[in-house]
Amino acid sequence: MNPQIAFFLDKALESLRNSNSESAELYLKQAIKIQASNPHALRLLGVIYAQRKQYQEALKYINNSLKSLPKNSIALSNLGNIFLELKEYQNALDAYDKSIRIDPKYEEVWSNKANALFELKRYDEAITCYDKALSLKPDYAEGWSNKGNLLKELKRYDEALIHFDQALSLKPDYAEGWSNKGKALHALKRYDEAIAHYDKALSLQPHEASYYYQKSLTNIALDQYAIAVVNLEDAIKYKFSLEGHAEYVLSALKPENGLKQMPINFVADLFDGYAESFDQHLIDTLKYETPKNLLGLLNLSTHEKFEILDLGCGTGLMGRMLKPYASTIVGVDLSKKMLARAELTRTYDKLIADDILEFLKQCNDKFDLVVSADVFIYIGELSNIFMDLARVTRAGGLFCFSVEKNESSSVTLSPKTLRFSHSKEYIGELASAHNFIIQRILERPIRQENHVDIDGYCFLLKKAS
Repeated sequence: MNPQIAFFLDKALESLRNSNSESAELYLKQAIKIQASNPHALRLLGVIYAQRKQYQEALKYINNSLKSLPKNSIALSNLGNIFLELKEYQNALDAYDKSIRIDPKYEEVWSNKANALFELKRYDEAITCYDKALSLKPDYAEGWSNKGNLLKELKRYDEALIHFDQALSLKPDYAEGWSNKGKALHALKRYDEAIAHYDKALSLQPHEASYYYQKSLTNIALDQYAIAVVNLEDAIKYKFSLEGHAEYVLSALKPENGLKQMPINFVADLFDGYAESFDQHLIDTLKYETPKNLLGLLNLSTHEKFEILDLGCGTGLMGRMLKPYASTIVGVDLSKKMLARAELTRTYDKLIADDILEFLKQCNDKFDLVVSADVFIYIGELSNIFMDLARVTRAGGLFCFSVEKNESSSVTLSPKTLRFSHSKEYIGELASAHNFIIQRILERPIRQENHVDIDGYCFLLKKAS
């Protein structure tokens, strides 16, 4: 290797060890000026850009590195990691498998492959890969922690804690390990212990926004709202990576500054992860009867057929009940995985993956009946919904929906559940403003949380002629 290139690479690695990526970047670009195709400099630049979440730049450099040195298992693993961050899980698995074929004893790539399988919910395969990584390197702290995260997801909390403890015994200054264990303790409602673990993580990485965010959620569980506000503000200051999440939670604690809308990716991730077990969980665990209540409120006759719009259709629970009364039925939902389940029911004439606000803005069709079961708890302010529904609902058409009840005169956002609730007065004002007449209101629990009934309203509105 050219001595100058070797010098710049050594200086770059030293800068990276000292967490100075800016200096490392300068050294690496000096190396590339001498040899544009140097695979080591290109790979390290890709890693730096990936750390900055500039993933397209990172892909460019890693791919150029692999053109020069195609059988570099580390670069292939780096490539997989970028695809993992981009949620391109199959591409990630392909890169990891190529890396493993070159170096089957590279423990980190086995753990990374397990992370991708974890995201795909291929849990048994993921555990096998984590175990392979740990068999290759029993003192691999990150591997122990990653497997702990999977066990936590499977609600095998005692095993998860054992794995986190093993990770921390091997690497006591492992901030992410302390945070991961804190999340498991939160899930077990051992909130004070969780706080202590987040504090330890923050003592090691005081600028990590995600630790402040997780700590704020535990503060809320402990009714420590003032402290939660401080931690959320720190999460925002240090640029928490999940866009809008911290701001959304903060608005629940400081509603005087205006409630924020639930971030779209928050909703999509929630329901994509929920799709497989959604129906069973709603009915068996949450005692969910809203579709049945809405159908009773409608009191439809099979002698009349309706063009129906099911807003936030999910897996099709409401649609299946409405099918006998439909000439056509269209379902709209943000979660593609929910829609895949709905498609299996063969209920819908059309299924559309979109945010319902965006869908309604663009919709030029007319409907006789619009239903929305337990959807508005994720939206909050409904004036735009009503305005667009007034346009797409035919004169004399029906609009039937549920909301969570509150006793105020407007909309509130619970910091505990992060769900919106609406008052009768608020819905009445919107109905009047947008040419709807309230036909009937049914007041009863819409679901349970922690075995406690959550009160709600089911409304039936009619579009005035």
